[in-house]
Amino acid sequence: MKSSVRSISHSTWIASVLWMSACVQAQTAPPATAKDPADGAEPWHYKLTASNYDTQGLTAAQDINLRGSREDTTWWVAHYRRASEFEQSRAGWEQNWSYGWGQLTSSLQVATRGFAGGAVTAQLGGESLHALVGWGRTNLKDYYNLNFDPNDAITLGLGGKLQGKSTYSLFMVKDDRLHTEQQISHAVLRVPLQGQLRLTLDYANKRGRASEQEQLVRGSSLAVGVDFKDVFLRLTADNKVNFTPYNQTRVALGWRF
Repeated sequence: MKSSVRSISHSTWIASVLWMSACVQAQTAPPATAKDPADGAEPWHYKLTASNYDTQGLTAAQDINLRGSREDTTWWVAHYRRASEFEQSRAGWEQNWSYGWGQLTSSLQVATRGFAGGAVTAQLGGESLHALVGWGRTNLKDYYNLNFDPNDAITLGLGGKLQGKSTYSLFMVKDDRLHTEQQISHAVLRVPLQGQLRLTLDYANKRGRASEQEQLVRGSSLAVGVDFKDVFLRLTADNKVNFTPYNQTRVALGWRF
């Protein structure tokens, strides 16, 4: 989820339980290439990500996020904490539907402090070339935005495949509700390298205000991600994070199981 800006706990326990469950499943289930004949469904796959947010002149923050996915369904639980200044737990659900014209994705997220939000995104076309159209809304309650795009917004873009199984996406996310002039344009490239190594680059250019009354800022960000087998690392340098005067460095380390 993405949200407009306003401004290791139970998630760790949940991650431990699911990790042990996944280990038991791996020992007793048939090979990954086969489906369980009892239910005909793919097994659940999990991703655990720990992140650190180091903001110039402010207190560092941490986040832990556990996601589960199977076929067209994804759920997540997470917890964000910035020392004693701000703390928030969240949970979400995402569902994909495939049609002859493309794919429709809907998502819903709730969080402590009364936050709720949702979004709908359509992919028009196939994997080789498609257009992206999206729309999101929140109830405007306090929420620290960890996707760093406006949440009450429209999304427009396109994507597709390049030679060598590389993929790209070009899209813009723009506030259409809060009169902040927030707009972020992304260029994302995913490149398979040798073996099970993959490189992801995400460059973004932004302009807008943290709120309608605040000063207009302009900035950019660059995220570099490396995946190797079941482990991944993502480093991000974000200038004017969340349309504030501050610069932020993010480090995320994760494991798929």
